[in-house]
Amino acid sequence: MFADTLRKRTEPDRGRRPHRTASRQAVHYHPGVDDDIPRRRAQPQPPLTPVFRGGLTDQVIDQMRTRIVDGTWPLQHRLPTEAALAKELGVGRSTIREAVRVLAHAGLLEVRQGDGTYVRSRREIDAVLHRRVSEADLLEVYEVRAALEVQAARLAAQYRTDAEAVRLRELLTRRNAAYTANWHDYRQADLALREQIADAAGNALLADLYRGLIKTLRASKAGLDDSELTRDNPDRPEMDELVQAIENRDPQAAVLAAERHAENVMAVLRFLLQVIVAGR
Repeated sequence: MFADTLRKRTEPDRGRRPHRTASRQAVHYHPGVDDDIPRRRAQPQPPLTPVFRGGLTDQVIDQMRTRIVDGTWPLQHRLPTEAALAKELGVGRSTIREAVRVLAHAGLLEVRQGDGTYVRSRREIDAVLHRRVSEADLLEVYEVRAALEVQAARLAAQYRTDAEAVRLRELLTRRNAAYTANWHDYRQADLALREQIADAAGNALLADLYRGLIKTLRASKAGLDDSELTRDNPDRPEMDELVQAIENRDPQAAVLAAERHAENVMAVLRFLLQVIVAGR
């Protein structure tokens, strides 16, 4: 089954993204062929036992997490008071406190003493990445980012759809038009283009990891995205070459363009770090 999945990933693309999970194949008995294989006598199966829901705290955590994830409670939203939540959910205040503690530990909520509880993140993966990235060396973070971008470029060139190719071209055009006009618009268009490449790769986990990493970097004061030095050099249009390679379904050219872009970003980062160190 795993070999079949790998074979699908290496066959020429037909404009359709292959399914990522292989289905379980049935095992058939062939009379006259498998008769020499001892057959097990069917054993009586034990009866199924009822599956009970978790405790009150687990149910409250699930409901609160749902409100966070679906946007009912948006980012930086202040949650209702402990007493109000307890009344609405029909549980004790101690249950609400435990649920808040669990969700805060997961990074979804932030408890501000004397102020209240606020939504910090809508996805636990973002919170986990935020904690880990904040502890990591900046060069290491950008090395991971580069690795994700190169792999996304490779997969996008193999599995992008026609609609995704059109969208990539639209975003590239918008990004290039904002190059000298508006820095804010350029940053937004640049982010949308990079995320679209990750989406076109057809790997949901890769896209989630990339979005979480970029979000953490852009929220960080140390992120290169807050510096105009991250803009592409018009004489070195790696992103143009990358989109062209994805349109042409050329994984090798896409990887080369992504690697060149990553090398230039790392060079800018090293330069910035040297300036910071020299200024101390």
